[in-house]
Amino acid sequence: MTLKFTLLFLVMCATSFSQNINELELTGTWKVENVTTNFSNVSKEQQQYIDTLKAAFNDATFEFKKDGHFNIDIDLEDISQQMKNAFWRFDPSKLKVTVVDWTEKEADKPSWEWPITISKTEEKTLFLLMESQFNLQVTKN
Repeated sequence: MTLKFTLLFLVMCATSFSQNINELELTGTWKVENVTTNFSNVSKEQQQYIDTLKAAFNDATFEFKKDGHFNIDIDLEDISQQMKNAFWRFDPSKLKVTVVDWTEKEADKPSWEWPITISKTEEKTLFLLMESQFNLQVTKN
């Protein structure tokens, strides 16, 4: 009986602390407020690169347009150029955005994709950049 109550409590906690977001709520402009990373045991050169990325993302703005266009305003030329003509799609079952080149938006296997997992609680919204291990706390403008 105690196990049932414990499981019920855990399920209730999980659903109360984590909220879903839908495509309409996601559409718009998001400003990065804080950046955290999950790196450990990296070389000095790697840490310098991580710090550069972290600083650039800390001032970034993400824009998810209704027509599917995606923009990121970031002070990193290679990312900025790659995302100039990008398309975004949202998978609500995984709370995941996938950004691809606009010309490959219908492709089953685009030449590149940038996955962003969305995590939302009552207090904050996070964009989790899984490939780079950056967690971006964002607010919608």
